[in-house]
Amino acid sequence: MKKIILIGAIIVAICLAIFAYLFISGKKEMSIIKKEIFRQKDESIYEQGLSLAAKGENQKALAQWQSLVDRFPDSDYIDEASLKTAEIYLKEGDILEAEKVYKRIVRDYSNSNSIALAQKALGQTRIKLLFSSIKTEDSQIYEVGPGDTLSSIAAEFNTTVELLMKSNQFSSDLIRPGMKMKVPAIEYSLLVDKSQNSIMLKSGEEIVQTYLISTGSPIHATPVGEFKITTKLVNPSWRGIPTENPKNILGSRWMGFEPPYSEYGIHGTTDPKSIGKNITQGCVRMRNSDIEELYAIVPVGSEVTIIE
Repeated sequence: MKKIILIGAIIVAICLAIFAYLFISGKKEMSIIKKEIFRQKDESIYEQGLSLAAKGENQKALAQWQSLVDRFPDSDYIDEASLKTAEIYLKEGDILEAEKVYKRIVRDYSNSNSIALAQKALGQTRIKLLFSSIKTEDSQIYEVGPGDTLSSIAAEFNTTVELLMKSNQFSSDLIRPGMKMKVPAIEYSLLVDKSQNSIMLKSGEEIVQTYLISTGSPIHATPVGEFKITTKLVNPSWRGIPTENPKNILGSRWMGFEPPYSEYGIHGTTDPKSIGKNITQGCVRMRNSDIEELYAIVPVGSEVTIIE
C-alpha cells in the first residue's frame, strides 16, 4: 500500500513539473510574440517617418517620430528617430531645437549605439549656435554706446573680436552707438586629456565641443597642471620658417602659455595625419580647422587644464 502511495505521489509531482514547465514556456513564448509585435509596430512608425521625410513632408515626419516616442518609450528606434528629428530641425534652421534633441539623446540614451553620433552632432550644433546671432542661455544682448569699439567690448566681456564678428555676422569691425549685438555671458576654458588625446572647450562644467589632438612623445611629455593663454598668433613663424613652409610645424594658429611654460602652447599642424598620436615635442597639436575655431572663441587669459 505504501508503495502505491509513493508511486502516486511521484506521478503527481512529475505531472506538476510538466505543467509548470509548459506554463512557464508558454508565458515566455507569449512574451517573445508580444515583443515581436511591439517591435514591428514601432519599426513601422519609424519607417513611415523616414518615408515622409524623403518626400519632404518634414512636419508629418516629426509628428510620426513624436508618436513613436509617446507610444513606445522603450523602443529601440527612439534614438534613431531622435537623430533624424534633429537633422530636420537643422535643415530648417532651428538650431536651438536640434540642440535640445541631441542633449536629450546624450542624457537619456547613454547606452545607445547612436550615442557617439549624438555627442559629435551636439558639439557641432553648439559651435553653430555660438557663431550664430541666435541668443542662448550663454549669451546676452548689448547695446553699443558712444566710444565703444569691438576691441573694448571684447575686453569688457572677456571674449574675442573674432567671436563678436562671427556671432553678429559683421563684415567689418565698424560699429555705431545704438546698435544691439550678441555678446557672451560666460567664460570658456580648455581641458586637455592626454590619455584620450583630446581637448575640450568648456563653459563652466559643461563640455561645449571636443577635438582630437596630438600630445607629447614619451621623451618630450606634455606638462600637466593649470596654465593660462598669454599669447595668440595668426600664421606664426617657427624658428624663422614662415607658416606656408611645410617645415613650419605650428600650422595656422598659436596660443602660448605663460612663463615659465612659454615654450609650450596649442597650435595647428602641417601634418594632419599626426593628429591623435603622442608625437609632439610637448605642445598640444590640432588640425588647423579645429584650432582656428578655438582661436576665435578663446581669449588671452583663458585657463587651460592638462591632465594625464
